[in-house]
Amino acid sequence: MSHSGQSVEFNFELSKRKAGDYQFALLLDKGNDYEEMKRRLDLFGDINKDGIVTPISLQIVKDGTIFFDEKINAGGLGWGQSFDYEGRRINMAVRNIKILELPPGRYSAVITTLENVPAFNGIESFVELTYFNPKI
Repeated sequence: MSHSGQSVEFNFELSKRKAGDYQFALLLDKGNDYEEMKRRLDLFGDINKDGIVTPISLQIVKDGTIFFDEKINAGGLGWGQSFDYEGRRINMAVRNIKILELPPGRYSAVITTLENVPAFNGIESFVELTYFNPKI
């Protein structure tokens, strides 16, 4: 997600039982060695500072009608996670895009980078949609 115009589209359906709050997030590869991890985390920011902001568009269509359509400056990090991808373990920094309450329906979501972010060139990134139910 470092070049203007890069986008990802995904379709999903939520039943009444699965409706609720969902988080759209960018997952950014933290790298493998300590020095590279430090460098990237400085770029990404943290919970208290935005780091290098990623201007994006989030458009969500529900049952054929625009449900959400906004430009968002995604910055900072909420937490980390890791997962296996194509036979390797990747440690990711999670950057929140938006948390929305999604009622039952059929959805299509498109996330598009609006500006070049050269500092993120070569950094693998993913988009995640996950049920969001924080316990306080």
